[in-house]
Amino acid sequence: MSDLSSVPMGAPNLGHDTHNSATVIGKTQRLESPIFVGGAGSSGSSLLAVLFNRHPQVYCGAEASLFNKSAILDDFELLKRKLDTWLRNGLPTDGFALYPKVLPHAERDLLTPDVLTRCLRDSANTRQFIDAIQRSCLTASGKKIFAEKTPSNAYCFRQLGDLYPQGLLVHPIRDGRDVVCSFMRRGFDVFFATSAWLYNVACALSCRERPNYFEYRYEDLAQRPEAVLQQICERISIPFDDRMLESANVEAKPELGDSWRSNPVWRNNPATNINPKSIGQYKTEFNEADYAIFCAVRLSDVGARRAGAPNYSTVELLELLGYSTDPVSKRASWARARYLELRDMYRRNKYFLRRGRLPRRALTKIVV
Repeated sequence: MSDLSSVPMGAPNLGHDTHNSATVIGKTQRLESPIFVGGAGSSGSSLLAVLFNRHPQVYCGAEASLFNKSAILDDFELLKRKLDTWLRNGLPTDGFALYPKVLPHAERDLLTPDVLTRCLRDSANTRQFIDAIQRSCLTASGKKIFAEKTPSNAYCFRQLGDLYPQGLLVHPIRDGRDVVCSFMRRGFDVFFATSAWLYNVACALSCRERPNYFEYRYEDLAQRPEAVLQQICERISIPFDDRMLESANVEAKPELGDSWRSNPVWRNNPATNINPKSIGQYKTEFNEADYAIFCAVRLSDVGARRAGAPNYSTVELLELLGYSTDPVSKRASWARARYLELRDMYRRNKYFLRRGRLPRRALTKIVV
């Protein structure tokens, strides 16, 4: 288990800039220091979102799939011309998973297409657009700090960090083998699950040396939640609040979505008590063939370039994150490896080919 003192902490606490703030319901909105959570799915980010939302100063809604798209963050003129089209037809990410929806229905309690359109109309650049989104959510919720949790935000951590140097990029990390087992229980094959973990984590780690980057281990949050939450609160200059650890004992709040409720393979309701029961699940759930595939996956040259990272293999990344690795007892099947890669090529390109666009090159590969 990691030592919390070894977690990269980055710069000093985030300050408060009164020049770029607004006052509502007796509170000062801190628009200059939003929190963006990203990394691999099934790493406890939904749990963190619930804990954030219990804090009286932090608003964290459902996954918006809004800050994971380079086109939205990089080109304001294109955003002004295309937002209505993207809201209707979707806009894929540049990462491993496409997530074409710009605003999933689960988020529409406070964010709607009309709200986004109004925010864009009243803005002169990308920063003002995101500030307007923050202001809308914070005014409606009566809180002062905006947090957004979508794992694929990691695809755009560099752009978000540049836009908000006083903001915080939060990266939950978890043993990739447990992540993959969680994905596989939800119906994904081992190559897709492994690739999603490898690529998302590599993207987030490309910002590890930035002063506004913060990472923590899911295993630490599950076993010592108060210690981790106190560190996060210290980083964003708010007091830790005991209510963050109070279990709802019922169901997750509607704004956090209901995918956990409709899918029986979810083991933890993120709104109830924190527990470590899913730590090390791979030891009983991984079979030899799947573990061999997991250990054989590596970033392709294209994937490494897009992620801004070396050509990590899964084993190299596990060791970099401080997890011990187990030897592979058998080689991955060549035939199965090629089948999984072809299956992923179809998944990756059917969206684009149906729209008459060029296919995308693979971001990961299986080396056997």
